[in-house]
Amino acid sequence: MTFAYHPDDAGLSPQLMVACRHAPELLADIHSGLEARQTEIQIMTRLRKSWAHEVVRAAMVLVKSSRRAMEPGGKFARLRPRCAFFWTSPEALEQATPLAAAVHKARRMATIRPDAPLVVDACCGIGGDSLALGRHWPLFSLDISPVRSLMADWNLQSLGLQHLAMVADVLRMPLNIPPGSLGHIDPSRRSAGRRTRDELFPDISRVLDWASGFALSAVKLSPAADFNALPRAPLEILAVGSHVVEATLWLAKEQDSIALAARTATIISGDGTWELSAAPEPPAPAAPIDEFLFELSGAVTRAALAPNLSAALNIWPASVDGGYATGPSAISHPAIRSFRVLRVVRFDPGRLRKEIASIAPQNPSPGPMMLEIKTRGGLKIDTDKLQKQLAPLCRESLAILIFASASGVVAAITQRIRDDHFRGDAAGGSGVC
Repeated sequence: MTFAYHPDDAGLSPQLMVACRHAPELLADIHSGLEARQTEIQIMTRLRKSWAHEVVRAAMVLVKSSRRAMEPGGKFARLRPRCAFFWTSPEALEQATPLAAAVHKARRMATIRPDAPLVVDACCGIGGDSLALGRHWPLFSLDISPVRSLMADWNLQSLGLQHLAMVADVLRMPLNIPPGSLGHIDPSRRSAGRRTRDELFPDISRVLDWASGFALSAVKLSPAADFNALPRAPLEILAVGSHVVEATLWLAKEQDSIALAARTATIISGDGTWELSAAPEPPAPAAPIDEFLFELSGAVTRAALAPNLSAALNIWPASVDGGYATGPSAISHPAIRSFRVLRVVRFDPGRLRKEIASIAPQNPSPGPMMLEIKTRGGLKIDTDKLQKQLAPLCRESLAILIFASASGVVAAITQRIRDDHFRGDAAGGSGVC
C-alpha cells in the first residue's frame, strides 16, 4: 500500500485566502456574529447578500478556525493580543504543534546551537513550530500545500519574524544552506484523511536522510510510533499538561552535543517544565495495591521510564504495564495523578454495581455525582456501557480504574485527589509574544 499525502484544506485556495485577507470587515462581521451566538446559516445568509458565496464560506472556515486556535486553552492562546487573527484551517490546526511545545523545542535547540546561521522548518504547516524557531534564528519555512504555506507566511508576518515561507517539496528541492544550520521536520501522518501511526510523508528513511544535512535537527513523530524502528538517538516524549503531543527524535552531526539520555519524558504545565532523562527500562513486576494509586503521565510510560520515576518517588508498580503505581500516601508531582483507593475487586460488572451501591457518601452534596472510568492495557471493555450502568448508583464522585494487576484484571474504586499540576492548558509555558 502506497502512502499518499493529500492535505485537507477545507476547500480553501490561495485566491480565496487573499480575498479574505483583503476583507477584514467580513472577518470581523463573522466573528461578531459568532460572539452574539448567531448560527452559521444566519450569518452566511446575511453576508451572501453583499459578498460572493465562496468568499463567505471560506471566511467562515477561517474565522472559526482562528477562534479555536486562540480561545482560552487553545494551542495558540498566548499569541493574543499581539496576533489579532491566526490563519489556519481545521485539519491544519489539529496537526499543528501547540505553541508551548514549539517554544520548548526551540529553546532546547538554542541551548545546543545558539549561533546557528539559519533554521529550516520543513513540512511547516501553518507555522506552529516556525513561530518559536523564528525567535532565535533567521527562518526558512517550507510546505507542500500552497494554502498552508501562505498561512504560515501571514502568521509569521504578524509577529514580525525574519523569515521566508514558500511552497516546496522538501524531497525534491535542493537546499543550499550554510554550514551549521538547523533543521526541523514534521512529516505528515495522515493518509486519505485518516491519522496513521508509522506511515509518514515523507517516509522515515527520507526524513532521516534530509535531517542528516544539518548540524542539529529535530524530527517530530507520533508518540505512538514504533520507537524500536528508529535509529539510536535521543528520543523525547513531550506532554503539554496531561496530553502527550509528540515524540521528538534529536539528531546531530556531533551526537554528544545533545545533553539527553536515550529517552526523555518532558511535561509542560502551568507550573513550568519538568523532565526525566534516562535509559529506558522494562516494567517491574506489579505489587499489591496500597492505599493510593497513581496514574503516571503518558510521556513517562511512552518513554519507558516508569520504573525510573517510581524508584525516585519510592512507589511501586500496580499494573503489569507500569502505567499505574501504588503507595501509602498521596503525591503531588507533575508526572503523577493520585487516587485514594476505597475498594479493589476482581473486575466484574455485577460485582462493581453492588460495591458502588454500598458506598455511603462521606461529603453529601446536591446534584449528580461524577463517575470516571479509566482502563489500561488494551482491555476490551465498553466503558460507555459501563458508565451508563454504574453512574445512577453513585452517591459520591468516584473514579474506577480497571487494569491488569499481579492478581488478574481488577477494578479499583477510588476518589481522585485534585492537583493543579495538570491544569496547564495547551498554551501553557512561556509564549513567544
